[in-house]
Amino acid sequence: MFFSNKTLKTFIFIIIFSPVSYTSFSQNISINNEISYYYEKQSIGKDNFHQTIKPFRTFENDWQNIEVDTLKIPLSFFLDENLISKKTKNFNYVINPIFSSVEIADIKTKNNLYDFKAGLSGNFNFKNKIYLNSDFFYGKLKLPEYETAFLDSFSVLPGYSDYISASGNSINYLSFTGELTYKPAKYIDFSVGNGKHFLGNGYRSLFLSDNSANYPYFKTTVKIWKVKYFWLIGKLDDFNVIKGSEFNDKSYDKYLALHYLSINLTKNINFNFFEAVVTSPYDQRGKYGINPTYLNPVIFYRPVEFASGSAGNSLMGAGLNIRLWKTYTFYSQLIIDELIFSQLKNRGSWYNKQGLQAGMKVFDFLKIKNLYFQGEINSVRPYTYTHQVSNINYGNKRQPLAHPLGANFMEALSVIRYDFDRLSLQSKIILSQTGLDNDTLSFGQDIYKSYRLRVSDSNNKITQGEKTKSAYIEFKAGYLINPNYNMKLEFGFALRKIYGNTIDANNGFLFFGISTKIFNDELI
Repeated sequence: MFFSNKTLKTFIFIIIFSPVSYTSFSQNISINNEISYYYEKQSIGKDNFHQTIKPFRTFENDWQNIEVDTLKIPLSFFLDENLISKKTKNFNYVINPIFSSVEIADIKTKNNLYDFKAGLSGNFNFKNKIYLNSDFFYGKLKLPEYETAFLDSFSVLPGYSDYISASGNSINYLSFTGELTYKPAKYIDFSVGNGKHFLGNGYRSLFLSDNSANYPYFKTTVKIWKVKYFWLIGKLDDFNVIKGSEFNDKSYDKYLALHYLSINLTKNINFNFFEAVVTSPYDQRGKYGINPTYLNPVIFYRPVEFASGSAGNSLMGAGLNIRLWKTYTFYSQLIIDELIFSQLKNRGSWYNKQGLQAGMKVFDFLKIKNLYFQGEINSVRPYTYTHQVSNINYGNKRQPLAHPLGANFMEALSVIRYDFDRLSLQSKIILSQTGLDNDTLSFGQDIYKSYRLRVSDSNNKITQGEKTKSAYIEFKAGYLINPNYNMKLEFGFALRKIYGNTIDANNGFLFFGISTKIFNDELI
């Protein structure tokens, strides 16, 4: 193990004898469901807060008059303070550690897995005009056997990117996330960075999620009154998947251009509109250059495609969030990858490439303080997110930019969480049914297969193909060691089962360790 018995005894002592606190993070709040939970709860009744755009940023007007519950304790530097911090009239900064040492036992294979990270996280602010956030760490992990097939095929670590070295299912890698923001005026800011974004109120997003690897980007955020507008240009990197091609297994560039408009119609009703296009920087003559019409920060992409004759892959979507009885939030997303009105009556047409999300999240569920419940269903039709040219699908580093299952699936999930002071208990259940492809034909699940390989123009339905069901059940208990950088002591277990006509796999895991929980990191 990465920590000694003496270290373990120290943490047990801390658990028994330390008081309670929770303090706020600064500037960019990492995309992490457990962290977002606290800020979303505190935002209830604030009509200038936009829950569906992550990462949250504390320097925006969203966070005026929002305070996270805090009980200051004079116990120790280790429990309730930043590692390094300084604040002056014009300049302030905070530097905190990133550290994880988690041991995982695979019950079925009797293999010992682990997840180790060590690095630093920094936040800097100059005159409330220039902001810099960065996270850098070295990681070493040993993956479950079912993860190594993806790793061996594409030399990409799921959720990250390339790695330094690999020996079997043991991986060494580096991760860097950073963003530099200039805020010239109260209502607008400009950022360049390398990282991820998440659009939506759910556990999953059908628009844009943190599922894939980091990517470099430029973004602009405008926030006026109850309206927030988000514009992003991102450079993606991917692999050719056409077998026999001379470019097979070689990386290539593509670009993501995205608009997202969030409107708080009232304190309890939010409507949002999404549109994006993925395009290749190469024209038919092989000349490199981005179509400048896609760089327009306000124009609609689908009309641009038709007007310019571009072969870009465009998507559109809309979301609705309604809060009832103060603590109940009902949310939804509709993603549209193709809209051919003449085909709408033909429900089985392959042109009908859409997805739907519906969910509910409740704070203080059943009137029990700090009991949180979330339930969600996701359904995406075959061939959604795909394109006839596979290298401009809606993916990055061989991973979907939206839902991790790609397309052609149905999913139901629930999360229950209870917090008592620094202690937390959480259970998670994820059930799904997917229609997998075969080696030569596409039933619509693998977004990296061209839709020209489709099995039929009509009679297409969700989960067609090789029907595969999966179940994931997780329970964990945690203790918050330091809230400033969300370092936790956690232990728990997880069960995973996948079965179909050609697969029947069961795995059970026990895990225990210390972790700085800044990302949605799912090793198992």
